Formats: sequence, structure tokens, C-alpha cells
Amino acid sequence: MNGGQTDLFICGGGSVGLSIAWQAASLGWKVIVADARGIGRGASWSGAGILPPSAISPIEEPFEKLRSLSHALHPQWAKQLREETGIDTGYLACGGIYVARTLGELATLTAQQSWWEEFSIPYEKLSADETARRVPALCDASPNILQAWSLPTESQLRNPRHLKALRLACESRDVTFLENEPIVRWEIEQGQIRNAVSPSRRFAAERYCITAGAWSSQLLKPLNIETGILPVRGQMILYKSLQREWLPILNEGHRYIVARDDGHVLAGSCEEEVGFQETTTESMIEQLHAWATSMVRSLESTERVRA
Repeated sequence: MNGGQTDLFICGGGSVGLSIAWQAASLGWKVIVADARGIGRGASWSGAGILPPSAISPIEEPFEKLRSLSHALHPQWAKQLREETGIDTGYLACGGIYVARTLGELATLTAQQSWWEEFSIPYEKLSADETARRVPALCDASPNILQAWSLPTESQLRNPRHLKALRLACESRDVTFLENEPIVRWEIEQGQIRNAVSPSRRFAAERYCITAGAWSSQLLKPLNIETGILPVRGQMILYKSLQREWLPILNEGHRYIVARDDGHVLAGSCEEEVGFQETTTESMIEQLHAWATSMVRSLESTERVRA
């Protein structure tokens, strides 16, 4: 693709890359999205779709500001994507319950409460009895809960549906997708990227955007840009319940249980710095299952669809 230039070349076809492509194409830009694998098949596809509460009052820290703006946009985008594509992304402001069952977790969440207050994030402190009343599925675990907090602005969406809707919306705006097209180097002149180079061709663009998730560090290193981004493997279990037993997302430490409105339940996750390994391990899945069933006893007899 040496002849003619595109307005925006995006390296990485996950949720962020597709979102940028959709918005840029809405402005009339010519956009190309290239991914080393399949569009929307990386970490964006495999996540649980949790959208944590974010700052409501003004905030200057760039990352938190971006997260706050993103959180505010999601309900609008879910509505717009459904209108444009007919796909329900599963966006739901279901709220979240954060529980502490150890003194360490209690200290962490108590400190987090100060952050919620500083940035006007709504929350409610719950006793163990109140938590059990709101989430009956927790009844077996409730005697061990030292304290719990309810955060009503926590939300969820269905990652595969969200990505499918984004891709369809991009296609309707003539975004070009290039799958299995890894970018291996940049051609730079006078401090500016002139071409993105794959194993088979070059791509010239007015602007370049790198949205490759954990792979972004590798792509940015030749540009002398350090991000500190490292690949972290998470593992999850998908259960199929006969009925929806609760709605809020259940959080304990870095682990969570997400109930979907069709009876599916996700339980995760771990945080393993093992490079780019993507396989699950039996030992970790068993740990997650043991934790999930200690929180929600009914999951012991619930069908495990896959890990």
C-alpha cells in the first residue's frame, strides 16, 4: 500500500483501537487498523468487561481523567452502537459490591474509601447482614465478611458483543482492517514516522496510533518511548447457571465474580507475570474455583462451561 496516504494508521485492533477508528472515521478520516492477529481477538475479547467506578469531581491526573471520561461515554456509546448496528453490547450499570474478609483487605478498602470521597464516587458502607440481604448468593460467605462497600456506578459489558458492534460500526464507515499484519519496524525521518513496515509492505499515513495493549511497549521502544506496560496473564472460569441469582459485580481483592443477565457467570482472575503466555493452568483454575465457591456456594453445582 505504497500509493496514497491514509489519514490515520492504527496499530492494534482491540477495544481501544476500534473505538478510535470508529470516532476518526465518523469525522470523515480514511482509517486503517492493522493487527498482528485477528481484529478484536486479544485481551479485549477475553476480559470480563468490568467498568470500575471513576472520578466524578474534576481530576487532573491524565490516566484517571481518561478513565473518568471513558466511564461517562460508555452508556452513550452502548446506545449509539445498538442504534447503528443492532447489537446490544450488554452494557449494564449493575453496581459492584467490594468485600473484605481479611484484615489486609479491610485496610486496603478503607484507604480506597478516602479516594472515593475525594473524587465524589458514590458508595455505601454495608454490614455483613446488609450485604447478605442485597446479594443472597453470598449467604454462606457473609459470616466471614468483615466489611463491605456498595458502589452503584460500577458497570459491565459483554466484551465479544462490544467488539463485534465496534467492528460493524467501523465497517459501515469504510475503515480498512488488516489481520495477521504485524508491524515489525518504523521508518523515521527527521524525528517523524514516515512508514509503518510489516513483513510484506509499507504503510504511509498522516498520523499513527499504537493501541496494541501489552505489545505496545515493543512497538514504542524503537521510538524511545517507555510506557512501563508489561504483559500480565489473567485466568477466568465461565459458569452456566440455571438462573440469575444476583446482579452486582462481586469483588474481593483482585478477584471478581460477574453475573450476566442470561445466567452465565464469570469468575476470575489472577495476575501472573509470565510474559505473553495465554494458556490456562489447571492449578490456577482450581484455585479460582475454590475461591469462587467460597464466595458463592451454589457455583459448586453449577456447570463449568470453560476456563
